Amino acid sequence: MIKPERIAILGPKDSYSYLAASGYFKDGAILVEYPTITGAIMGVYGGCDAAFVPYENSSEGTVSDTVDALIENDLYISLEYDLKIDNRLLFLKGADINKIKKIYTHRQPYGQCRRNIAARFRAAEIIFCDSTSAAAAMVSDETSAAIGGIQLLSGGVRLAASDFSMNDQRDNRTRFILVSKNESNDPLCDRSTVVFEGENKPGGLVSLLSIFDKRSINLTKIESRPRKDIIGRYLFIVDFNGGARDPRISGALKELSEKTVFYKFLGSYRIG
Repeated sequence: MIKPERIAILGPKDSYSYLAASGYFKDGAILVEYPTITGAIMGVYGGCDAAFVPYENSSEGTVSDTVDALIENDLYISLEYDLKIDNRLLFLKGADINKIKKIYTHRQPYGQCRRNIAARFRAAEIIFCDSTSAAAAMVSDETSAAIGGIQLLSGGVRLAASDFSMNDQRDNRTRFILVSKNESNDPLCDRSTVVFEGENKPGGLVSLLSIFDKRSINLTKIESRPRKDIIGRYLFIVDFNGGARDPRISGALKELSEKTVFYKFLGSYRIG
């Protein structure tokens, strides 16, 4: 894989996307911050070589902004990177957390912590922001707090973090992906992703999935997304083991493309 020089991420600095990208790309890549996930992905059309964005969280599931952008644009996944997510309550130093009335958060970490938030801060107003970094910046008085990682405390003395995790699940992880306009030329890919729509008929989906089964290709994820232009019509996003250079997989993809109403290959990639 050719390493990109300019990588679009969800910012500002110290967001989880920043943490993941700076953790993987340690060789001087320039991280270009965007205020939204969609904006970061579209950054590949605006001077960036690639975008490094969240794809799926172990607690909250698929990041819809990322998947929708992959479906709607000619983009490919070329790398996957797993990051452990430890969400904390962030508040002004010296504040009494029992008096918190507002909690700023991004929708993804909120989904990862909703049960604990409801149990500990059931009367607090939830206010959504574009990133955890933006949420932390909104904490302005002793009755407000944010949900985010302890990396958001770096370089400042204004905020403190709870000594307990806000995660509903102890092992909370997010899969990040590197997205660009070019398919990976890496011959040693671990996983591939495809999106398709089959005919709306009895057994239609089963017959398409059997294409993988008869070739002993292991599916690691399958889920549906609404087509958006027609109610009741759905696209299916499938992750599976192996790369498109494998003859079994290239054969499966060829057959799938011939038997579907809509088909789009989203790339083969390594798990970093």
